[in-house]
Amino acid sequence: MAKSCSPALWVACGSVAAVVLSHAGPLDPPAGPIAPTYRTLSDIEPGIVVGPSTTPGDADSVFKITKPGRYVLAGDVVGAAGKHGIEIEAAHVTLDCRGFQIRGVPGSLAGIDGNGTGPGSPTSAPYLTLRNGVITGWGANGVTANNAGAWVVEEMKFASNTGTGITVNSGTVFTRCYFYLNSADGCQTSNHVEFLQCFASQNGGHGYFAGSDSQLVNCEAGSNGGSGIVVPLGGRVTGCTVTLNNSVGIMVGDGGSVNDCHVDDNLGGGIIIGKGGNVFRCAVDGNGSATNQHGILARLYSSSTVTTATITDCIVTTNSGYGIYTAGGTVRGCMAEANGNSGIYMSDRGVIVECTAKANTGTGIIGGQSVSILHCTAGANTVHGIQVFDDCLVRANTCDSNGSGSAIGSGIYVSDAGFPLFNSDNRIEENNCSDNDYGIQVLDSNNLIIRNTCTTNSAANFNLAAGNTKGTIFSVAGADITTSNSYANFEY
Repeated sequence: MAKSCSPALWVACGSVAAVVLSHAGPLDPPAGPIAPTYRTLSDIEPGIVVGPSTTPGDADSVFKITKPGRYVLAGDVVGAAGKHGIEIEAAHVTLDCRGFQIRGVPGSLAGIDGNGTGPGSPTSAPYLTLRNGVITGWGANGVTANNAGAWVVEEMKFASNTGTGITVNSGTVFTRCYFYLNSADGCQTSNHVEFLQCFASQNGGHGYFAGSDSQLVNCEAGSNGGSGIVVPLGGRVTGCTVTLNNSVGIMVGDGGSVNDCHVDDNLGGGIIIGKGGNVFRCAVDGNGSATNQHGILARLYSSSTVTTATITDCIVTTNSGYGIYTAGGTVRGCMAEANGNSGIYMSDRGVIVECTAKANTGTGIIGGQSVSILHCTAGANTVHGIQVFDDCLVRANTCDSNGSGSAIGSGIYVSDAGFPLFNSDNRIEENNCSDNDYGIQVLDSNNLIIRNTCTTNSAANFNLAAGNTKGTIFSVAGADITTSNSYANFEY
C-alpha cells in the first residue's frame, strides 16, 4: 500500500524550505570577471619575502636582515663569490625557508652569517628561529653563528659545505636536522645545546661536536671522519645509533651519561665516558681497530688516564680491545663476549657484579687493587676466567672452560708478582670452577682461599702456593660430605 505525506507534514517541510531559501545567497553571479576567492600562503603565514627590495645585501652579503620579524623565502637563494648568502644582524628573527635552498658557489662565504661584529654585539643574531630548508655548497660554513645563541633550528639540512655544517652558540635546540657531507664537523656548538631526532653522516670531522652539558636524544651518527658524537664535559646521549665512524663512536666528559644507545663498528672504539660518568643499557659491538681501542672506556677527556664510572646492563661484544675498561666504580649486569683483549678490566677500587664474560681473547674478568668480583660467570676465555692482583674479593662466581687457547688458563688466577711486588691479601670464597686447565691457581702468598668447589680441571683443581691461608681441601668425588669444617674447599 503506497504511503503519502499528511497535509501537516507538507506544511512543515514547506516551512523548513522557506527558512533555508531565506538565508541563501543570490543565485546570480556578481558582475565582472571571475576572480579566485582562496587565501595565499602569505595570507595564512605572513612574512617578509627575502629579496633585493626588502633585504638588500652589501659588500659581503647577497641579502641582509637588519630588523626583527618573520622572513620567508619565495625561491632559492644563490650565493656569490666573496659573500655570505644571508647576513642577519638582528635579534628575534624567524627565517622560514619554505623548502627552498640557500645555495653557495665556489669562493662564497657562509650560507647564513649571524655573528655580526663580535660577541655581545647588538648586530649579532641571538634568538633566531630557522626552519624548513637546505643550506648547501658554501665555501665556508653552512651557517656561522658561534657568537649568537639561543636559536631554534627545525627540519634543516646542512649539506656539502666546505667548512662545518653549522656553528652556533649556547642554548640552541635542533629538531629533525641533517648534517651531511660537510668538509669539517657536521655541527659545532657551544654549551647546553639539544639535538632531537637529528642525523649526521659522512662529514669530514665529527658528526656532532657539542659544548659542555649538551644533550642528544634519538639521533644518528654514521660514517663521519672523526667521532660520531663528542661532548667534552658532562652531556647526555640517549637512544642514539652511532656506527662506522673513523674515530670513537661516542665521547662524553666528566659526569656525562650514555644510555640506550647502539654503538658499533667505530674504528677508534665504542664509548668513552669521563670521570663519574654513567653508561647503561647500551649495545656496543665491533668497535676499534687495535687492542688499545675498547668497547667502553672510562677515561679523562683530555688524556689517556683511566678513571671511575658506573656501567650497567650493557652488551659489549667483538671489540678490538677490552670489552669494558674502567679504573673503578661499578660494573653491573653486563655481558662481555668475544672481545680482542679481556672482557672486563677494573684496575682500582670498585665492584663487578652479576656480569658474564665469555669467549674473550684474553681473560674474562680482571680486578686490579681492592676490586670485588661477585656473582659473575666467566667461561671459554682464551686465558683465565678471573684474575685479581691485590686486596680483592672474589666470591660466588662460576668459571668454566677457560684456557681455551694455547695458554694455560685457570678459573681463578693470582700470579706470582715477585719481589718487591706482591699479589696478596685477596679473599677467594664460594666459587665454582670446572673444566679449566687449573681450577683455582694462586702463585703468590698471603691470600685466603675458603669454601670453593672445583671439578674436572685438566691440570689440577687447586694449585696453591705456600704461605696462603686456606680451608682444607677435601676430595669428595662420588661420596657424601661428612666434614663439619665450614671453611673447607672441595674437589669433586
